[in-house]
Amino acid sequence: MRILVLGASGLLGGAVHRATAPGVQVVGLTRAGCDVTSAHQVARAIERHGADVVVNAAALADNATCNADPARAMAVNVGAARTVARAAQRQGTTLVHVSGNIVFTATEAPVGRREFEPADNHHGGILAQAKAEAEQAVLDDCTRVLLIRTACLFGTRPGGAWGGLPGRVRRAVTAGETLRMVNNSFTSAAYAPDVADALLTLLRHGQRGIFHLVNEGSTTPYTLTHRLRELTGAHPAQIEETFAEHTEYRLLADDKTTAAGAPMRGLEDALRAWLREDQHARP
Repeated sequence: MRILVLGASGLLGGAVHRATAPGVQVVGLTRAGCDVTSAHQVARAIERHGADVVVNAAALADNATCNADPARAMAVNVGAARTVARAAQRQGTTLVHVSGNIVFTATEAPVGRREFEPADNHHGGILAQAKAEAEQAVLDDCTRVLLIRTACLFGTRPGGAWGGLPGRVRRAVTAGETLRMVNNSFTSAAYAPDVADALLTLLRHGQRGIFHLVNEGSTTPYTLTHRLRELTGAHPAQIEETFAEHTEYRLLADDKTTAAGAPMRGLEDALRAWLREDQHARP
């Protein structure tokens, strides 16, 4: 199986590009190698690399960036998703589309949202709107889709930068900065290499449809900050506990992924693995 990763310079794209599995070859392209907003470049890349699977990991995933430039956010997150889906459909290639828990509104109870539930966070900002529209677009335009939703993605980006909220927290904790973190907003979270490994397993098993790929467990920004400080042994940082007006949960149920033979380890183990593997990768 030959896999083409678009957006290979990103956190998840880089992890998929580095992932290995028997009988799997992975080729990664950054924006310089393929602009996902160009139908011609996408079609040419899929054909040139003889891809059986194309993973569209290219996206604008930062709320502030999306809100600052809504037109660009929709072009990359929705328009490009549709472009890749149509190219995959025309060439008979399986599409992997990456989405997240942001497509769901928060719940007041600790119940994980299920794969069959439709995206409903249409008024949660530009990023949420774009992700929800992109899901519908790829499902409409391509018949061979593996749509994965993840949450609070973390890990080390190609080039060594720490990514996601845990990465930002880790940088701040290491620098001894003061952090104000919410302690009643609960989320699932996922270590990018674990998502990549689970994704390859699903592909090798011929799975299609919607799957949730998150590490077992949940956290809050406040709890996560404290745990990272403990695990890294960083110099003490001032951590101020804050609370949102209402307790909320943004959890993804992953029992379908487990039943498909691609379970992901617990969040605590994933955090430890990240710190250990990142340390070994640095000179």
